[in-house]
Amino acid sequence: MVNRPLTCLAALAALAVLAPMSQAIVWAHTLTGGQSRTFGTTDARFGGVVIIDGNNGWGTGTFIGRGNGSAWFLTANHVIQPGVGGVVRYETGSGWAINQVIQVGTGDFSLVRVNSYNQNPIQLGLNTGPIVAGSSFVSAGYGGYGQQGQSPWNYSQKLHGMTSRISGTQVDTWAGYSGTTIIDTFDSPTSSNFTTIEGFGAPGDSGSAVINSNNEIMGVLSYGDFETYGGRNYYWALTQSNVASIYQTTGITPVPEPLTLAGLGLVALVAARRRKKG
Repeated sequence: MVNRPLTCLAALAALAVLAPMSQAIVWAHTLTGGQSRTFGTTDARFGGVVIIDGNNGWGTGTFIGRGNGSAWFLTANHVIQPGVGGVVRYETGSGWAINQVIQVGTGDFSLVRVNSYNQNPIQLGLNTGPIVAGSSFVSAGYGGYGQQGQSPWNYSQKLHGMTSRISGTQVDTWAGYSGTTIIDTFDSPTSSNFTTIEGFGAPGDSGSAVINSNNEIMGVLSYGDFETYGGRNYYWALTQSNVASIYQTTGITPVPEPLTLAGLGLVALVAARRRKKG
């Protein structure tokens, strides 16, 4: 087990070193990049997925709502820490300046405050319920990408989406963080756990949200193995205390539970038109 963080360093030279060593976000060898790309860029749940571009590197974050006069995003703390500047952005455009970063609890979480963000993606809920092994989830990020078993990988910061199933949870300590992590296994097409757009996050996808069937964020991608079948990634799980702290700190009004897929369907077309594509 490698247990490496899944951020990307800022310098192109660093990316050149990362690519052959750690591969990237990948989709199963029976799928195409077009399937992963289309899912990532057209599904309304990913309308608020952004690049968190800090001074020392970049990862992925997700819009969680507006409060206290600002837009707020959730990402991993190892992606960006309090006192670090930068921008949130999509694939194109200069983005919006980060005004504040706040660590949440003892896990690998950061809240990112952006005063000037002028987009209007849907607001996902934050999970406070049980995390069930075997249940399906979706996720999207801007990490490197390619098909399982092939290389080199592309690090051009294009949004891709994936599906998978939760393998389980564990009490965890890593890189100074403590709490519970959600385990995701990269399943091969021969596995009974294989999903429609089976994928696996990697460098540049740190901070990407794991979203359950109620369209709630359960946690964010923290660290994991190399991207081969049977590899595992670990998403830091939100606790009830984390969620209460987030809403109190941000002033966000929680989404009524559950946010249904039918409701998402009403805004899917608008979200697809708004999203910036590369």
